Amino acid sequence: MSRLDYIIVLTHDKGLILMINVLMKDLPSRIKAMSTANSDGTYTIFVNSRLNLEQQQEGYIHELLHILNRDYDKQSVNDIELNAHRIEG
Repeated sequence: MSRLDYIIVLTHDKGLILMINVLMKDLPSRIKAMSTANSDGTYTIFVNSRLNLEQQQEGYIHELLHILNRDYDKQSVNDIELNAHRIEG
């Protein structure tokens, strides 16, 4: 795993603060990025270091939308992905 590249702190209109760690990581080429909810309430987005900048940005934005949409509080991965692609499209 790569070093910590940056931390993003987002505030929501309801006072919610999201801390997001972003790491560059060698991932399979079919994966632009992935994210995880951490036990301390923060999130981590892993961006594929093997891809070009445009693909990395697409993956990052996709994962950020998952976090902002509170997808980690939902059950169905299929519904989450379907909704994410509707928003991006």
